[in-house]
Amino acid sequence: MEAIVAEENLLNHWPRRLLHIPTLTSHEWKPGPTYGNHLAPKYNALTYTWGRWRLRDGKVPEKPHISALPIRGTDWPIPRIDPAHFTASQFANVVRSTSTLEPVTALPSPHSSSSQVDFLWLNVACIDQRPSELRAAAEIGRQAAIFKGANRVFVWLTSHTKDSGQRGIDAMERFAEAEETATLEELGGLVDDLVGFLGDAWFSSLWTLQEAFLRQDAFLLSRDGELFSVALSEKSWVSPDLLDVFSWGQLLCLSCAEKGARIPEPNLYMRALRAVESRGLNALATINAMAVYGAAMQRTSILPEDRVYGIQQIFDMRLGKSALNHDLGRQFSLEELEDQLGVELMKMYPALSQFHIFTEPVPREKRWRINSCSIVPSWVSDHGHSIWESSPGGDAPCLFWVQPSMYGEGCVKFRGSITPLARLLEAREKVFREELFGDLPVLHNMFRVVTDVAEELHDSPYQSGTGYHTLVKGPQQRRLQQWLVEKFPRRRLQVLLLGESSGDVYTYFLGLLLLRYGSDTWMRLGVCQWDVSYLQISDVVSTQYEYFSGGGSGWSRVQGEFGYINSSLVKTS
Repeated sequence: MEAIVAEENLLNHWPRRLLHIPTLTSHEWKPGPTYGNHLAPKYNALTYTWGRWRLRDGKVPEKPHISALPIRGTDWPIPRIDPAHFTASQFANVVRSTSTLEPVTALPSPHSSSSQVDFLWLNVACIDQRPSELRAAAEIGRQAAIFKGANRVFVWLTSHTKDSGQRGIDAMERFAEAEETATLEELGGLVDDLVGFLGDAWFSSLWTLQEAFLRQDAFLLSRDGELFSVALSEKSWVSPDLLDVFSWGQLLCLSCAEKGARIPEPNLYMRALRAVESRGLNALATINAMAVYGAAMQRTSILPEDRVYGIQQIFDMRLGKSALNHDLGRQFSLEELEDQLGVELMKMYPALSQFHIFTEPVPREKRWRINSCSIVPSWVSDHGHSIWESSPGGDAPCLFWVQPSMYGEGCVKFRGSITPLARLLEAREKVFREELFGDLPVLHNMFRVVTDVAEELHDSPYQSGTGYHTLVKGPQQRRLQQWLVEKFPRRRLQVLLLGESSGDVYTYFLGLLLLRYGSDTWMRLGVCQWDVSYLQISDVVSTQYEYFSGGGSGWSRVQGEFGYINSSLVKTS
């Protein structure tokens, strides 16, 4: 393990291996850095999916007549892929095309240059494919550095020809605008093309979700390695990248969620909405890592633990067997990895670690961390901001940590400011009575609550759903809030201030809904958010502005516990 740590100190951001495209040779990193005889070469990266189609080798190989991509220079056999997904010849053609492709962009990219790039980071050629190989485990923990260091990244959509992929891209781009004027038949055609486009396996793979988050400027390629196009005008066009696709998906979600809810199901709007949401495009558009982690639960992975390994680098973390410590190479269960992820998130991003909801009942002692049934409410980034803390480990309003015990079970604790939920709702009513800002519609929706699915809330009139249906709105939101304060005593139902979430125009505060069930023991019931953007306009300031911003006598500093964890998992790095 010491040798691998020393090696990584020298590697810096460089990959352990790069593929030389002209010779299809995998070269190992050497000090310089050099790969073969090439000093610090520029390299591209290819994101694609193949694991589900890997052919079995061994004593009785599956489809023994199928050959692998003819890579030289590796210590491991290159995986053979079922040609129903792609052939070795198609694979080689796409690899070679990445060297000379010249995407057309409206603005220059800070990452890329226009000269030919002869090196490619390709996972099967650059990560040892043998099981339990320590350097392979370590390289899994370096995906962020590898992808961010690439000159360009290309997305290989293996199921799409140039024509079928272009139809899908056109449908994605046009849908939000076309739905206003298109006939029902035309809309149906657009939805068919859109659903078909997102049906490519790349959009359902877990590992590609992480790669998409790391490089949203990646360009899309057809099965034969061709770029697609989007018209800017009659005489100009650009090559679409992932950010375009995510933005179109977000616009589609906003439009379809509203229209589809007014029409009996099944309808075209809800079909389009589900296609986009199930692929995580709206989550990716928010640039919110926790939303992307929630989207990962809908993606496909071969191994359960890949649900953490395949997404850990969006948080810049190295967990489990990929961590550079005594655990390097050791096998971890999914639950152990989720515990590790939860601990690291609490330390680095206290608010982010808690701002999600459970869509299935979770034992109260495990509600301290995100898990496979967590999603981020779709309204968190309605106005283009995310809930990342301004600086990891900075002056957060609340702190979370694990206090180990001698019995092997650690107590998950928090320290921060709390206020009764009822007090927040009373303050909102005072804002209305002030009438300082007239009858602003936004003030009627300034306070939002979304509850977990929990046994303590089994008789709630409004159970949480998934995706764009997580938020109870309008009069129902008011009734949910009233039901909560009537069901639980004022002193027990409290809101822990998580932090502030600011955009260019809007400022929100985020809270964790907690229920006390012991002297200093709590359980979480959900999350809430309140808008203070309109409580201070020019020199007109609401008397409740300070309180809603986390100040004043309405808040109390407390310390408590709200979960447990295996103490041996606390130190992950």
